[in-house]
Amino acid sequence: CGRANTNATDLKIHKRIHTGEKPFVCGVIGCSKAFVSSSGLRKHEIMHSDERKYECDFEDCDKTFPRKNALENH
Repeated sequence: CGRANTNATDLKIHKRIHTGEKPFVCGVIGCSKAFVSSSGLRKHEIMHSDERKYECDFEDCDKTFPRKNALENH
């Protein structure tokens, strides 16, 4: 595909995009998400967490989110 990677680990992860291999599977019951990298899985696992450290600042909105991008999308 022409992508240049700086190290063997990055290349291994990138190859999974082409092969469809997703060896990192979410362990939450009812969730079937899988990822090409462990970091992708870790980011996803935050969504299942009770921790909601990103709060909407709009008046009369009490929504909170586990990830910054979820707040930004809100």
